[in-house]
Amino acid sequence: MKAVINFGHGPMNKGYDPGAIGATGLQEATETREVGAKVVQKLKANGWEVLAIQDGDLEDITNQANTFKPDAFLSIHTNSFVPEAHGIETYALAPGGTGEKIAREIQKELVTTTGLTDRGVKFANYWVLRKTIGYPAVLTEIAFISNPSEEALMKQDSWDDKVASAICRGFSRALNVTYKEGESDVLDVAVLLFTKEDYWSGADVAAKEGNCAVFVRYADRSVPKDAMSAKKLVVIGGATTGHPNEVLLSGKTKYDTAQAVAKYLG
Repeated sequence: MKAVINFGHGPMNKGYDPGAIGATGLQEATETREVGAKVVQKLKANGWEVLAIQDGDLEDITNQANTFKPDAFLSIHTNSFVPEAHGIETYALAPGGTGEKIAREIQKELVTTTGLTDRGVKFANYWVLRKTIGYPAVLTEIAFISNPSEEALMKQDSWDDKVASAICRGFSRALNVTYKEGESDVLDVAVLLFTKEDYWSGADVAAKEGNCAVFVRYADRSVPKDAMSAKKLVVIGGATTGHPNEVLLSGKTKYDTAQAVAKYLG
């Protein structure tokens, strides 16, 4: 089976589209990359051929997807409105068919797994739903980044992993494909940032590494477990983690770190 997984928002032909931004500064593009990378890893571990796309230019997304000719397309987003808005919703282009089936299975799994409010399956004429030709396409809003409580959840690696697994279960079941969790879910590559100020460098390195997952050290400078368990860890800023297959891009100042990243990127 072939799938396109689109991490909502991100680099543009000119500039950068961060998407919605939470009260504490978490960007939608960051959260969709972190969840999306886990989805890609989990699907690949189950034998899927996956094209991962993070692109702020919608036409580029659908052009790449249509060239790839997948069995299905999924775009991952976070919702945003007033701080009180909450819950999960998933979109298909129109009622009936495989698109609606995928949307309903993903919605069901996300609500069951997270316990967040079920806002239902909806239908919309979004670009990525109407311009993906010849295969079903869905878009899921995994929670409200504008809601402080739900934004806080998005900062937890364990929550991102639960969300990614739920998406994979629903996506696979709708397409009659067996899905299994296991040790094979370990990431091939991860990028670890010293702080969120290193995001821009991290995004470039992650793109070089095939849109891999990006993590940030905790306030006490410890390393998230999913990052430490990756087969390869690219560390941007800060001290060594002791990872057995670490690439350390760090210096005494942020300028030294930037030079190390630039050299790595070639």
